Amino acid sequence: MQSRSFSFVRTALLVLALALSFSNSALSQLVVDPALTGTAGGFGGGGVAWQTQFQSDGKILLGGSFNSFGGITAGNRANLIRINADGSYDASFNTGTGVNGTVNMMRLQPDGKVVIGGSFTMVNGTARNGIARLNSDGTVDPTFLVTTGFTGGGSTVYALDLQADGKILAGGFFSTYNGNACERIARLNADGSFDATFVTGTGIGVLWPNALAVQPDGKILIGGLLMTTYNGTPINGITRVNSNGSIDAAFTANTGTGVNDVNGFYVQPDNKIMITGQFSSFNGVSRSCIARLNADGTLDPSFDP
Repeated sequence: MQSRSFSFVRTALLVLALALSFSNSALSQLVVDPALTGTAGGFGGGGVAWQTQFQSDGKILLGGSFNSFGGITAGNRANLIRINADGSYDASFNTGTGVNGTVNMMRLQPDGKVVIGGSFTMVNGTARNGIARLNSDGTVDPTFLVTTGFTGGGSTVYALDLQADGKILAGGFFSTYNGNACERIARLNADGSFDATFVTGTGIGVLWPNALAVQPDGKILIGGLLMTTYNGTPINGITRVNSNGSIDAAFTANTGTGVNDVNGFYVQPDNKIMITGQFSSFNGVSRSCIARLNADGTLDPSFDP
């Protein structure tokens, strides 16, 4: 599983790959796919799409902060929509009155349901504080047990990832979930209930995670903005924890990115870790916004863009 925001990570990696693989003349010949014809008007009113999820049927989920698409303003186009492979609006994904706040992050489950996180309190008139799960047709999934949801701080989710067992990791600016203490990070069971087996102690300070990624071995990468401690242990923008929430002492990121932001991960097949964000160095070595780490958290000197 990859992390928030994989759309940002993928963009960064694609840009880098293009820069390394093509000449300037070749880049100048790149054109917009003419098959993507249905997006005329795009997101109106200065709207922004923060997150994408691609379905196996070619349809695309878009989440963010917007109130219209394709020149049409309607409740069911508020902050979360699905488009067809040609870019046209998919009316079969009907969220009713929509999401009443920004969708910062999404994760598409294998069963076609989608988990969304952000700074909202309602989805189609149903109370959902910071997190919700929707069925494949856009309706709210009533089996996902959100009661009070994420509260405290800004009551906002910025990062999500899914485990192979269906459990859901969430990071953001909050202090409780369904009444259970969880400072900036929590794990939910597949039914949306709080997972008390993921023990984070005092959680994350000072600010919050913007990126989460579950590794194949079950360990969890956490990156964010002004993250200086995890359960009282000093960290610097990035850390890794074991599947039970305890900090992974084998991950030696040392000074990391300092107080600067890590907002994306990509775990390679060889277990090396690509990171993106707003940073200028890693462990004191110059790296501008992208770096690759070895599996133990040390900087990979062979990757020097």
